[in-house]
Amino acid sequence: MNSSKTCSKCQEVKPLSDYYRNKGMASGRLNACKKCSKDYHKKWTSINIEKVRDYSREWAKKDREQHPNKSAICVQRSRAKSPEKHRARQLLHNAIRAK
Repeated sequence: MNSSKTCSKCQEVKPLSDYYRNKGMASGRLNACKKCSKDYHKKWTSINIEKVRDYSREWAKKDREQHPNKSAICVQRSRAKSPEKHRARQLLHNAIRAK
């Protein structure tokens, strides 16, 4: 089994660890290396920013509907995990508000 592969975008030979896993591909890895994949997605996101924002808003709305107490539960866990941190934030917030 090969331990390297040629990127379909930059044409460089790189080790398999430089490729994301993909069960749909014959090699079990994407054709483009991680760097090229990240560059492509960054470019696509900047071109389609409104589409990305709309999707994110819609997902967040559905998530809030499905899990209405999710944020409250996370806050409770955070407070229980480190009460001194919570107390410090409270003191800081009160000090700022008092000014």
